[in-house]
Amino acid sequence: MTYRQLRLLFAGLARYDGRLSVLTARNDVPVGLWTVVLRDHVRHSWLGIRRIEELAPDEQGRGPLVPWERPLAEFEALAQPEDAAMTWLEVLWVLGAFQHSGRGWSLGAIEASRPTRVEPRYRLVLQRAGIRYEADSYVAFEQIVAAG
Repeated sequence: MTYRQLRLLFAGLARYDGRLSVLTARNDVPVGLWTVVLRDHVRHSWLGIRRIEELAPDEQGRGPLVPWERPLAEFEALAQPEDAAMTWLEVLWVLGAFQHSGRGWSLGAIEASRPTRVEPRYRLVLQRAGIRYEADSYVAFEQIVAAG
């Protein structure tokens, strides 16, 4: 999945009116497939998506088409990012910036906090020349990319 496709996938979450949010998105290889883990707030579960088409609603218009889902308790046992402060809109801005000026950089992961009552906040894991950088805000992202 390209940054453009990832951005389209994330923007497509809006059609679910807050039912789905991103828990994490990972790209283990700079040009490999992204795995996006979504939280379903209605069913209290998590599901993994690798293609944009899997975000399409099922025949009843309810949830995304995914081959499996797991109880949220399994995922919540994992550590979550500290100091994550980026909003969803800022994540979309970063994905747009990567489309146009992310030369030399790769986005390794998007990690979300998991609050129960408010919108999650995000932290990005950037990579350049094998070095890992963490950006917990859009300002931090701009500073890292400008310095690199």
